[in-house]
Formats: sequence, C-alpha cells, structure tokens
Amino acid sequence: MRKLVLSILMLGILLAIVGSVSAINCVEDEYCSTACHVVIDEPQEGDYYDPVTISWHYEGTCRPVEYSLYYQEGSCEGDNWQNIEHDLGAITTTYEWDVTDFESGEYCIAVNMDQLSGPDAGSTTGVFILDLDDPELEIIVGDPKVIDGEDTYVNQETPITLECTDDGEYDSGVDYIEYSINGGEWMTYDEPFTFCEDSHHTLEARCVDMVGKYDEKEKDFIVDSVGPVVSRIVGMPNIPTEGGYYVTEDTEICVSAMNDEEEPHPVPGEITLGCKGVELDDDNCFHYTEDSEHQLYCWAEDALGNTGEEDWTDFVESQAPITTASFEGPYYTDGYAEWIDGVSTVALNAVDPEPHPVGVETTYYRYEIVDDEYCRGEQYEDVISLSSVDEYEEEWMTYEGPFSIPEQSCHMIEYYSIDFLGNQEEVGHTFVFVDKTAPTTHKVVGRPNHQCGTNDNECEEGWDYIVTTNTDIELSCTDNEPHPSGIKELCYQVTLDGDAQGWNCVPSDEVIVQFPEESEHLLEFYCVDNVDKTSEIDSELFKVEGEQVTIDLYKKWNLISIPFNLISSDIEEVFSQISDDVEVVWSYDEDGWHVYSPEGPSNLDVIEPGYGYWVKAKEDTTLVVGGSLLGPAPGVPPSRELQKGWNLIGHYGTEEKSVYCSLFSLIDTSVGYPRWSALFGYDAPSDNFISLNAMNPGDKTKPGKGYWIEMDVDDLYSPATTCWGFSD
Repeated sequence: MRKLVLSILMLGILLAIVGSVSAINCVEDEYCSTACHVVIDEPQEGDYYDPVTISWHYEGTCRPVEYSLYYQEGSCEGDNWQNIEHDLGAITTTYEWDVTDFESGEYCIAVNMDQLSGPDAGSTTGVFILDLDDPELEIIVGDPKVIDGEDTYVNQETPITLECTDDGEYDSGVDYIEYSINGGEWMTYDEPFTFCEDSHHTLEARCVDMVGKYDEKEKDFIVDSVGPVVSRIVGMPNIPTEGGYYVTEDTEICVSAMNDEEEPHPVPGEITLGCKGVELDDDNCFHYTEDSEHQLYCWAEDALGNTGEEDWTDFVESQAPITTASFEGPYYTDGYAEWIDGVSTVALNAVDPEPHPVGVETTYYRYEIVDDEYCRGEQYEDVISLSSVDEYEEEWMTYEGPFSIPEQSCHMIEYYSIDFLGNQEEVGHTFVFVDKTAPTTHKVVGRPNHQCGTNDNECEEGWDYIVTTNTDIELSCTDNEPHPSGIKELCYQVTLDGDAQGWNCVPSDEVIVQFPEESEHLLEFYCVDNVDKTSEIDSELFKVEGEQVTIDLYKKWNLISIPFNLISSDIEEVFSQISDDVEVVWSYDEDGWHVYSPEGPSNLDVIEPGYGYWVKAKEDTTLVVGGSLLGPAPGVPPSRELQKGWNLIGHYGTEEKSVYCSLFSLIDTSVGYPRWSALFGYDAPSDNFISLNAMNPGDKTKPGKGYWIEMDVDDLYSPATTCWGFSD
C-alpha cells in the first residue's frame, strides 16, 4: 500500500513537472502568457557548485501553497528523481541544499509548486556539476636548500613554487593561489618567489577552486644568505701592512672558513674552502715560494651555496739588507787605501733592496786593529777568512749613528744589518787608516842668505834672515808616521811691510818662494794633510835687499871680486856653500897679504866690495853671493883707499863698464887722464893676464872679476856714477 501511495505521488510530481515544463515552453499560446510557471535561478546548467543554493521564482498567475525540491544524478531525463525537501512554504524561494553526503558528479534539480487552485507548476535546471573534491596544494622548495631534520634551510635566491591541482573529472578547477609570510598580508601567487630577508619565516599558502573550496598548508623556513667568513692566520715572521703582510718564504699561512658568529641560523653542513694560485695542505696551510707581490684570493661555500671570499695583498721578501760604509768629515783615498782623521766619523747606511723592501730593523758593527797590509789592500783576498762574526773578541754594537775611531792605526770595520722580517745580510768589511798625526813644516833658505843671530850687526831686531830678490826659499811638508795620509796642500802668505797679501794654497808638499821687492817680508806657511790635519804655522821675518850674482870658479886659481856690499861679509859664511871645493882665498891691501882657508889657519875674516881675491878651487864650482851697493837707513856706500903702487881691486856693481867709466873715481878730472899706469885682469880658463887700457872703449871691467892696478898716487876708489869726457 505504501509503495502504491509513493508511486502515485511520484507520478503526480512527474505530471506536475511535465506540466510545468510544458507551461514554460509555451511561448505563443495566449493562455501561457498568463499561466503560472516556475523559473529556477540557481543552479545554472553547466556551472560548478559546492555548496548548492537553489533559488527560484515564479511567473504568471500563480497561487503557491508549497514547494517540493528534487534532484536527479546524471541528467534531467528519466524518472530517477530523488526528494530533496517537501512542504516548503509558499513564500520560500531559496534553499541551501546539503550535499555533504553526495559525491561529485552531474546533477539536475527540479522545483515543483503546489497551487491553491489550478494545476501544479514545476521546472528543471538542466545538468550542472557538483564539485565536492578539495584542490590539492603543494609547496615546492627549489635549490639551493638544505634539509636538516624538520628544518628547511634556503637562501634569498632559493625559489619557492606553489602548485595547486584541481583537475578531476568533476573538479571546477583552480581559481587562485595566495600566500602569507609570517602572518602578514595575503598575496596572490603568480610566479615563484624568494624570501627577501634572512630570518626564520613561516609560510602559509592556500589554493581555492572555482567553487570556493581550498587546500591550505604551512611550512617553516630558515633563510640564510650569508656566506662563510674566510680568514687566515699568518705565521712568523710577518709584518702587517695595508691589505696584507710582509712575509718570507718561511712564513706559514693557514686559511679557514666558518659561519658568521652573528648569524642566528647558520646553515649546517660542510664548508668548501679554496685559494687561487696556491696549494693548500690538509690543514689548509701553505708557503709562498718566491719573492714577489702576491694577490691571495680565497673563497668558501656552505651547503646552501652561499659564498664568502677574501683577498689580501702580500709581499714576499727574502732579501737581506745591503749595508755600505762611508765617512763623514776628513777623508782621503789614493784609489787603494783610505784614511780618516780622529774627528772623522763612520756612517753606515743600510737599505732594504727593491722591489718590496720591508725596512731595516737593526744594523750592527764593530772595529778592530789589524795589520797595515789590509788597509793597503795587500791582503784583501784574506778578508774572506774574517767573515765569521766570532773571529774577534770585540762585541757587536748596535748602530745608532755615525761613530768615531779614537785609535791611530789600520782598522777593520765590520757591519751587517737585519730587516724587520729577520733577513740577515753577510758581514761586510771596510779597512781604513786612522791618521791623527799632523804634518810638520820644513824651510830651506837658499843662497845667498844670511841667518841672523844674537847681537848680529848685519841684522835689525826681529829679522830672521837677510836674502836677496833672487834667493830661493824652499817650503816643504812632511806627513809623519805611523799612518801618513799624505799632504793635501801647502799654504803660505807673505806680509810686505805689515800688509798681508793673503794666503795662497797649492796642492803640493813643496813650493819655492822668492821675494820680488827689497823690503821686509814676513813669510808664514803651514801644511794640511789629506785628512785635514794642519801643522803649526811657521813664521819668519826676511829682510830682502840687493840681488844675486853668480861667480864661476874653475879648478885652479881664479881672480874674483864682490860687486856690492854683501848681506853678510863673513868670509866663512860666504864660502860655506862651497867650502869643500875651495882650497884657499888670498887678499892683498896696504897691510900685505891676508889668507883664508876652510881647513887651515886664516887671517882674512871678511870679504868686501872693491877688493880683489885670489881663490884656488879644487873643483869647478860657482859662488853665489847677494847684496847691494846701497841700502836704506844710515850707512855709507862702499869705497877703499888705494896706495901708490900695486893694489888688488874688484869691479863695483852688477853691470860691466868701460875701464874709463868703471874707474872714473881714479881719473884726474883736471886733465882727464887716469892716475894709474897699469891695469891687468886675469882669464882663469887660459891662465893669462889681460892688460886693459882706459882709453880703449872696448876694454871693460866686469862684475865678479878682480884686477891688479898700479897706482901713480894714493887715491880713493869708489863706485862711479858719472863718466864725462869719455864716451863708450
């Protein structure tokens, strides 16, 4: 019975639905335009739904009492309609269909209206799709990444991809994907993204399909984009410099890499380390193998591929300094040996050579007396044996500035330097004489000269010598042992009548001076050796007067005379210069013969102008005399008394004259004739006497010659300056 009732009911529903569909499809019939029919607004044919809201309205003249809702799976055809809801109120036009227990698929909805009067009205939707399956969201983590247990490590370059799947037979498809980071604003996902900040991040993502169903996932990430920190330890020796170090080939350098200590979430796993251009050992250490400037570049990579790098500029310097010695102050070299004075200092200049000098830290030195041969270079090859720093007992001293060597001798100076990296040079050597002995002066006063003595009638107070304008004065210097550096210069000054002429220095150890003027001359001189030590000043006062005459003497008898007042009339002094060559000197005057012999008894003490002298010489020689006929200050020109008879006389003056003029003081000026009857000269080379005639202009008397004259009367013989009544 119940089945019968249900069948009748379903039949009525179908009839009503058919009637309703017929009414809806009636478009031209006048009755249809006013008949009641139902219009279903939702769901629409072909659309996807979940949930399903059924909404409808009616058109035409309708008197609804209640509504009934039905569904059919697969299509709107057939009679497999299932009840959704009965007895909905007349004013109800919307119904939320609970599809919780349904499956996705194609469905059709029917709405039936019971009216108060008239036939029932109804309508169907057409087939729509019920989408009850949620989409599936997947968070895909790209590379680089590190999975450590539940932790996922990425960096700021790691792409995060969100993929959503909703492609089943009755799925409506993905509407959109969105995500939020750390609870922030939701953002629409369009393409893979990366994290912009290193930190601990929580990613929330969801995928929504076309009917509003969604899949939501959450994932934690640790974002670390900081690479490892590369560092190194530079062993000794080393010197820090800007951007690196100065090192040697013995310096060990070890590099390392580790996560930054300030990183909150360092990436676990192995760190790869490498350096360009060097080979690291198992401990990541190495040595440079050549002196140069090295650009060291090292890098490290963690498990995420984050890299750290560092570069340094190192200078490898294995060259030792080069030390040279020089001398400040007095210094001299002859090309082989070297000399300094006690006031000189030794300067050591140490240079750390290019191309990468690190600088000299310390210079050491010492000095020791050695044999003179080393300083002269005669044993230079043996210097190699002195290279040991332990060869001598002298301790090494630290060089702080130029130093002096107080002792006078040949010294070996040893030195070496160490740079700031400990590179030490071999010991260097310099050999030098220390000369502290000043030179001495010597003076030789040539002929003619007279050395003044105490109570000397020839000299005034203060005079040391009387010389002529032709007298050579030899000044010389001697640099004395034990280590003479030699004479650099001889300096002399002449003061004429109190007026200094200025110092004249010549680069010689000897000079000859002559005084050109007849006057008083103060002669001063000193010597300077090659290391600037100066002798005492030699100072003597010379009286210069007259000139020099040289008288030739032959190895036999010679008849000579002195033409002027000598600077010294002492016969022994006059002949002292040739005393070994003179046997005897005779003179004749009114008192008879007088003799002088260098080796025998003598009664001839002086030699004077106007007198003739017989000189017997043992060898050919010359007698150099100096003086003048006249001199300043009180004094009388020379003259002598001649007695009647034979007299031995000499020529006055340094110029030859005719006999008449030369002996004019013996002329009888009243008549113009000589007061003598005979005049003879003597020619030593030929051993002949030569008669001279006053009336013969060609007969002349000569300086330095002696003559026999036979006087008719006593008379005074004097130098003659006039000669009238007779012409040469």
